[in-house]
Amino acid sequence: MANSVVQLGNDEFSRAFLRPSHINVREKRVSLAPFSSLKHARNMDETEISQLFISAVNRHHLIPGSVLVQNAHKLSCPAAEGAQRGISASIIRSLHVPRRGQAHWADQRVPVYFFPRVPDADPFAGAEKKNDNTEAGRERKWRLEQMSEAAERLFSAQHRVFLFMIVIFGRKFRLIRWDRAGIIATPPTDYYEQPGILCDYLRRLSLLDDASLGFDPTATRVLSRDPDFLRMDVAATLNNQDLDHFKCHAEEGEVGGPHVFRYVRSMFRDSLSSDWPRYRLQVPDGDSMRDYLVGKPVVHGSNVFGRGTRGYVAFDCRTGCFVWLKDVWRASVMVAEREGDVLRELNEAGIENVPTLVCHGDVGDQATVTDLWWSRGHTTSPTSPSSSASTSPSSTGRKRKRAARHHSDNGVSRFRSRQAPSANANPPCPLRRHTHYRVIVKEIALPLKNFQRGKQLASIVLDCLRAHHQAATNPATMRLHRDISGENILIYPRVRQEKDGRGHSIVWTGLLIDWELSKHGDSENVPTSEGRMGTHEFMSVNLLGNLHDPVKISDELESFFHVLVYYSVRYLRSNCTSPNSWLDNYFYFCGFPNAYTGALKSVAIKQHGYLSTLVPEGPLLFDSPMDQLLGTLIKSFRAHYKIMYHEALNAPTPSFASSSSSGTESQKAARAAALAIFAVESMVPVTVLEDDPEFAEYEANKQPIVHPDKTPTEEDRQLASRVADHSFALDFISQLLHRNDWPDDDRIPQCPAPPPPAHEPDVEPDVEEPAPPTKRRRTTGPKEKTASPTRAGTEVRRTRSRTRAAAAAAAQKGPIRRRKT
Repeated sequence: MANSVVQLGNDEFSRAFLRPSHINVREKRVSLAPFSSLKHARNMDETEISQLFISAVNRHHLIPGSVLVQNAHKLSCPAAEGAQRGISASIIRSLHVPRRGQAHWADQRVPVYFFPRVPDADPFAGAEKKNDNTEAGRERKWRLEQMSEAAERLFSAQHRVFLFMIVIFGRKFRLIRWDRAGIIATPPTDYYEQPGILCDYLRRLSLLDDASLGFDPTATRVLSRDPDFLRMDVAATLNNQDLDHFKCHAEEGEVGGPHVFRYVRSMFRDSLSSDWPRYRLQVPDGDSMRDYLVGKPVVHGSNVFGRGTRGYVAFDCRTGCFVWLKDVWRASVMVAEREGDVLRELNEAGIENVPTLVCHGDVGDQATVTDLWWSRGHTTSPTSPSSSASTSPSSTGRKRKRAARHHSDNGVSRFRSRQAPSANANPPCPLRRHTHYRVIVKEIALPLKNFQRGKQLASIVLDCLRAHHQAATNPATMRLHRDISGENILIYPRVRQEKDGRGHSIVWTGLLIDWELSKHGDSENVPTSEGRMGTHEFMSVNLLGNLHDPVKISDELESFFHVLVYYSVRYLRSNCTSPNSWLDNYFYFCGFPNAYTGALKSVAIKQHGYLSTLVPEGPLLFDSPMDQLLGTLIKSFRAHYKIMYHEALNAPTPSFASSSSSGTESQKAARAAALAIFAVESMVPVTVLEDDPEFAEYEANKQPIVHPDKTPTEEDRQLASRVADHSFALDFISQLLHRNDWPDDDRIPQCPAPPPPAHEPDVEPDVEEPAPPTKRRRTTGPKEKTASPTRAGTEVRRTRSRTRAAAAAAAQKGPIRRRKT
């Protein structure tokens, strides 16, 4: 996070971002001590700070044409116990504030967050305050998480290009500018001693128009009085002509003309949430623009930085059909092509089971600028413009050499590395430039987890495997996907005509999406200097251990295999008693997230050659053809890795010596140089064991170790050839799908949500039981709520007549509920 922060001085921040061309901002005299009531804000909690701050801003009219209102909700605190809670407020246009009630949260222009003063809890400070294990570190981490979540919510709900945010820490403030590349922050400033700086910021922010505040001009808010609002409601209304995707057959009259599946209209209806704004979005279509109506995104990322992928079920204003709209901030410097260009190439080549492109394009000239300010502040060339921009000390040389890391919309890490700079070159920028991009496709699909049975899962994966095979072997494409994962394999119901021509059937097919990371096959054998991008959980064991190796067909086939393993164990009946624990150990080393190498996946596929349960230990079985499918493939992959290991072991290694020196002398020189370097770095004396007589005697008496012969056999080579290309996997899965012993009920039923606790009305007894006298304490424990009625002949001695009378009344009317005292 510290690498994502660029700090600018107050004057430079104002000149760069708060001087719109349509307004001449003139200096204005600041009223006398507008924040005088906040003199002791260092010792106040966030509630008191927010109340006094909001009152001061509105009373002194510091934001003309707008008001500062406190949000109705408090920030939650799930990150750390005992962390301070934050309070948020918003700068809202006066015309958007109703006379009665509260303004809609989506109308806010600039959010304001209040936190009490905690030493070393500023999340935008330098790297010397990085330790998150202290109380201040946990507070700092929680604050950053809360502000990041709020920023991401506003980016998604308001279609922001960037976002301004004011953060109050006791008696200091920062003005923050967020975009998809990082953060630009002003230095912490005492607004009580220097009120003019904050007052100038507030006035400038209130005078900016929506575009200057970061709102996307190609996204128009649809209000309840607009015709498009009613149009969306009508499109979401239930229609009896919609097809049920669960049905196997459809009559002739049901599929006449364009048809809509019920789940599609249901997804669109669910996106029209009452607490989420609606928008009319423009998407480039060549030289023109097309309009689409959207509500709440169906798919959205959780990280404010990076791609910020959002997926919508959109209503096409031109055709009146539902389509899938993908809004993303693509990395501008990526070698990968735009997704729409790749889809057009696949569609024109006739590749099946891939999305059908409607239109796509970059959204205007919208791009991030934080990366540019970072580079400007770290330019060492004497001819480059100077700047006061600087980052926190965490951007040291050691950090700069690391690969820049960003998160995708499903929370999966994506890595990029850069070439090592020369001695006089500028340090590589850890922030990546992103460009706003939208693409429209025809298909609206379902997630893979919605499959109904194991046979259907294998069929859907087979369809995507065919799409991968066609794209990789078609001369017009010759393209590898490079990001096979469960999120990129979807279910798309299709209506197909029966062979006899008398009716139609509804078939669930596979759809392979997200082709933006794909590359042409001619680069398959070329090592890449880029870091590995993709979903690490489903990445092949080879690529996890060798991030710079080129992606091969065998790696992609292994990813398909891991998808089958995950969804089979997670959703199908088997002898695995704890699927979640098994999956954690299979994909992560010792169950730790982000530890992908060395997990059960690596052991099973490189050594064992079979899948096994953990407790009790034994083969993992599904009692279906899925056993043969997974067992045959994993044996082939084991043989594949056995051959890879043997070839790497016998490959010639480069010599350290020059060509003029002999082999023995060069080895001795290389060894001596290595020992000398080790001695200098470790500052310990180097001991040559060959000169030790005890070691020589040990070597003479040591029994030779007999290593097992790992030379691949002919059977191993035949098994490995099965995963060298698609042929075997396609034929093998197709043959298994023709078997009749696939069970129809092998899907683990979903556990229904627990019903809400039934409301038990309080029973009001005719005789009220009085409270015990205040001067006496009850020495016995509280009675159970459902105590049985007290019998008249009980042996328990009661000392108070009123209690005895109440018990007698309870015996006649039945049990009563008692309150615990």
